[in-house]
Parts: sequence; structure tokens; C-alpha cells
Amino acid sequence: MSRLIATMPALFAGLFSACVPTEDGDLTQALEPEPELEGADAALPLLHERPDAPLLSEGLAPDCPALATDQVDIISHAELGDTAELSVTVTNACEAGLDLVVDHVAMVDHDASFELLTPVDDLALSAGESTTLRFSFTPAADFMHLADVTIFSNDPDVPEASLLLVGLVGNPDDLPEGKSGAAPTADAGSDQVVTTGDSHTLDGTGSSDPEGDTLTYRWSFLSVASGSSLANGDINNSLTDTADFTSDVDGQYRVRFVVSDSTSVDKDFVWVVASDGTNTAPTANSGADQNVTTGGLVTLDATGSSDPEGDTLSYTWSFRAVPSGSALGNSDISDRTTDTATFTPDVDGNYRLRLVVNDGSFSDKDFMWAYSTTGANDPPVADGGSHQTGVPNETFVMDGSGSSDPDGDPITYSWSFQSVPAGSALANGDISDSSTASPSFTADAEGRFRMRLVVSDGSATDKVFVNVDTAYTYTYSADVQAIYDSNCTSGCHSGGAPSAGLDLDVGTSYAASVDVVSSQDAGFDLVEPGDSANSYLWQKVDGSASTGQQMPPAGSPLDQADLDLIATWIDEGAPDN
Repeated sequence: MSRLIATMPALFAGLFSACVPTEDGDLTQALEPEPELEGADAALPLLHERPDAPLLSEGLAPDCPALATDQVDIISHAELGDTAELSVTVTNACEAGLDLVVDHVAMVDHDASFELLTPVDDLALSAGESTTLRFSFTPAADFMHLADVTIFSNDPDVPEASLLLVGLVGNPDDLPEGKSGAAPTADAGSDQVVTTGDSHTLDGTGSSDPEGDTLTYRWSFLSVASGSSLANGDINNSLTDTADFTSDVDGQYRVRFVVSDSTSVDKDFVWVVASDGTNTAPTANSGADQNVTTGGLVTLDATGSSDPEGDTLSYTWSFRAVPSGSALGNSDISDRTTDTATFTPDVDGNYRLRLVVNDGSFSDKDFMWAYSTTGANDPPVADGGSHQTGVPNETFVMDGSGSSDPDGDPITYSWSFQSVPAGSALANGDISDSSTASPSFTADAEGRFRMRLVVSDGSATDKVFVNVDTAYTYTYSADVQAIYDSNCTSGCHSGGAPSAGLDLDVGTSYAASVDVVSSQDAGFDLVEPGDSANSYLWQKVDGSASTGQQMPPAGSPLDQADLDLIATWIDEGAPDN
């Protein structure tokens, strides 16, 4: 028995959250990260189902590991036809009570019988209380048998705990010569975004065994989309490394993949998000971050949330982090399933809250902070300077120097993009000196860049937004082309055989000149976007070209306004607008 246990590390992963320092010092209890789609569009929202919820400890008091997941109990030996027992201990290590439900025993092996012996419907565990769940196991064939048990809380924001039970038949010391019993590696493939009603392939071919043992495979649903009637029997070829199923409703399906080499097992999971395109996800808006008073009522406002189709939305608020020493849990949020909830902070520090909105098929989530103090410290005041206007390719310097703290505390600065216009590729990393009072960035598109400044005095924060609006003062089609039409295309740079091969007619002028090598001086492009001085077309119209005469010919140069417009157009990147 001890030899087998030593070779099955993947079966003994008790997952707990940890209390570790964060960027806010010791103010906040760090919580486990949320699971994310691996191969899917990161912007695609997940269904509000328990697999996407946090661990039981999240949002509760510190030092709260709650219920271990992926626990395994092993029978070392059982004769065929005999019935033995397995037991699983469930402990609520939180500082608040939890009501748990044993949902089902989902058979993974069809040739063995697992049955829940403990008469449990609603299992109420007070803080620190433990209980033992007993299961019977009746093997029907050698050598290993598996079953899934799901235990979850009646709190909709607390996830299920998945227990993998393992029953062994035969002597675990009777391994073949040269075999250590090292566990295989299960690989369920990448997460998928698919079309509802299509067949979706589940690919476990990346699984392997370190000793080259023959593997067996089992696919099963851990959860299905709300309203789906699918069950494990709807997974075709579920005992092979490549299975498939057809989604029946929009939503998210989580599939478990168990791989066995007859002595050890490993498991992996894959998300399949299905949509027929007729319904799109809502947008969650948890409102602005708040500076609040400890002991005072805090109002959470989700009324800014919306749905593109106007579907009725449901709301769920939960804590994602609470300050060290706080005893608050999700049940302390009043009206937490409405768009306007409240709670009362019990200690100074930072409270992070999550909002999930659901339109009946899809969900979106948003987060906000409530920074609570007793009033001894006044929050700083953020001042991001005036709104600015300019043109694309211009560098803008922001000004947060007007920010202050009423107590005279030193303040820190953090600038970020709240939003960028369509066509912009800028991200927060493109802001130079973003942790100073005066950062800068270079606009790369027309439109509005909305900047966010957050200032902190170490205990509280304030934030402000500054708009930077960029727009060209001309268009190529109306203004630059008009200069060509009036001065260049009349019998010269037009038609089938234009002078110097340069056709400046409407519809052809841009492609004929921008990033095109000059036929008279191959050392220059006709138009070098961003650099008028090294654009041969500009050199010709301002008379600085080393070859030929100034254009237009016959001693009639462009007036200064036209020259300025062409130079501005080139230096601003020669946009085709």
C-alpha cells in the first residue's frame, strides 16, 4: 500500500488558498486566481457556474482553507465481489458556517459499484467542524476503479469540491518487473469556443506515460450549460483519447479527462464555450472604486451594467479579498443578488468585490475596490490636469502634479489607459514613466484616449480621468488631393503616361506616392510617412530637390498654406483619410 501511495502524487493534491502579502502590504488577504480559458478569446465571458467560482475560502476570513479538493481515498486490496468502504473527511476550516450538499456519485468505471453510505442531504458544518463521508466499493474486475463525487455549498458563489475516489483490486505490490507505478500525464487539449449544435472534438492525444504503459481514457462532464440536457452518455467514444459531443444550448461545458495506466491515474479539464451567435454576453459594471468609512454603510452600484439584446439581468456580488482581521463573508453583503447591494466594513483596509451579471445564458464580471479608513486618515485628491487635444503621432505629456494629500502624506501615482480608440494598439506598457506625476505616450490613432490616474497615500486612494482627443485637421481625399488636382494633374501627372511615371489622379495618387521609390532619385521615397524632409515629393514642391526643377513648373510654386498642409500630412504619418 505504501509503495503505491508514494507513486501517485497527482492523486493527493489538496488545494487550499493562501494568505500572502500583496501590493497593498498587509491590508489585504490574497485569494486564489480565477481559472481562465486557455485557447479561447480572453474577452469571452464565462457562464456563472460553480467551476468558475472561487475556492470556498475566497471572500471569507483569513486562514480559511475550507474544503480540500481532489482528495483521494484508496483501498489497498479487495477480492472480486467483496464490498469494502472508502471514507472522505470534509472539514470547514473557515470562521463562518457553510451548508454543503453531496450532489451525486458519478460512476467513471462501469464495472464497479460505488455507493454513498452516509445519509446526507444538507450538511451544515460550523466553523472548524469536520465530518466523514462513507462510500461502499464493490469491484467487478482487476485492477483500478474510479468514481467522482461532487460536494458543493448552497451559497451560489462557492464552488463544488470534486472528489476522485479510487478502489484497487489485487495486491498493489504486484507490479510488473521494471515498473515503478509512476503516474501518467493527462492532457485534455486546449479550451474551445464553438458553435452551438456542432460536434465538438475532445482531444486527449497529448497524454503520455513516463514508462510507456498502455493508457486507458475516460471523458465525463463536470458541468454543462444551464438548460442543457446532456449527460456523460452523450459523449461519443468517451473511452478513447479522442471523443466528441454536440452542445445543445449556448453556454459553457466543463469536461473532465481521466487517464490511467492501470496502477496510477491523472486528470485534466477542458472548457467548451458554445454560442449560436444570436445572444451576446452582457457587460458588467461594478461602479467606481470608493473611499469609505469603517463602520459605515457602503453601497455597491451595478446599475451601469447592460445587455446588448436588452435581456433581463441577474446579479451576484461577492468578496474577492478582505483586509487582514476582517470577519466579513459573502453573507454579510445585503441584497447581494440585486443591482444595488450594501455592506459595512468592519476593519480598516481594502475590500475587493466581484460583480457577476447573467442574461440567462452568458455572464460577465467586473471588480471594484472599497478603501476603508476610520477617518483618521483623509484620502488624497487626484488631479490629472486638463483634457488635451492633438493629432495622431503626437506625444502627449500628462500632468498629475496638482494631486495632493490633505494630511501631507507622500503620494504615489499610477497612470493607465481606461480606454483607447478603435485602431489603436497602445497598452499600459506604452505609457512612459507611468508611476510619476508626468508620464507621456504617443497617440497612434484618431479618437479619444481616456487616461486614468490613481493616487495613493498608502492607506487610501483617489482617481480621476483625463481625455486626450486626437483628430486630423485635414483629410487626404479632400485637402491633399485638392492640391494635386489644382496644380499637378493638368496634363502632367495624370493619364496613361504621366510625367516621371507619377499618376496623381484621384484614386491612384496615394498608392503611387506613399512608400514608393522616386524614379529621379532612388535614395528617397516620394512620400516617407512621418518624415517630410526626406520625402522626394516634398523636396520637389519646396525647391530643395537635388535634381530637376521645382514643382509645379513654370515658376508657380505652391503657396505657403498648401506647403504647410503637405508637410503636416507627411509628418503626421501620411494617413489615407
